[in-house]
Amino acid sequence: MINSFKFYDYSGNNIIEFPYILFIVSAILLTIIFYKYKKFSIIYSSICALYISLLFCVLFFPVVTNPGNHYHFSEDIKYMVTFYNPYYRFLHQTKYSICHLLMFIPLGYLIRYETTLFKSIFIVILIVFGIENLQIYINYFSGYVQYTYCTADIFFHLVSAITGIILYKPINFIRYKLNNLRCM
Repeated sequence: MINSFKFYDYSGNNIIEFPYILFIVSAILLTIIFYKYKKFSIIYSSICALYISLLFCVLFFPVVTNPGNHYHFSEDIKYMVTFYNPYYRFLHQTKYSICHLLMFIPLGYLIRYETTLFKSIFIVILIVFGIENLQIYINYFSGYVQYTYCTADIFFHLVSAITGIILYKPINFIRYKLNNLRCM
C-alpha cells in the first residue's frame, strides 16, 4: 500500500514522495478560510482550496528521500540555473511543458477574479519569479538539487497565468448569461 504513494523521478531512481498529509490538511484549512471569510460557496471554496493546495505541494514539497550513495551536492549545484529555450523544452519534454502551461491558468483566473487587470498581471509576475527563487532556496536547505531556476518554466508559468487572466472576461460573460437565463 505504501508503495502506491511513491513515484519515480524521471531523471533516475531517486524516490520522490508527495506530501499527502500536508495536501489534505492545507486543503481543509483553505476550504474553511474561503468559506468563512471570503463567503464563497462550499463547493467553490473546496475546488479553490484543492487547486491551491495541489499547486503548493507540487511546486515546493515533493521531497527526494533517497538521493543515493554517490550524490554530491557541490558537484550538482552548477545545474541549478538553466537557460532552456522554451521552444526546445516543449519539443523534447512535451508532457512536462504541457503540464507547466496548464498549471497556472486557474491561478491567473482566481487572481483576476479578486483584483483589477494590471494588479493581477503584477501579482502573477511576482508569484512566478518568487516560486523560482524559492525553489533555489529549497535546494540549498535540502542539500539536494531537485528544482532548477529555469527560464523555460518562467515563460510557461507566465503564459499560463496570463491565459487565465485573459479567460476571466469570456468565462464571466458566459456565467452572467447563464444566470440571466435561469432567472427568466
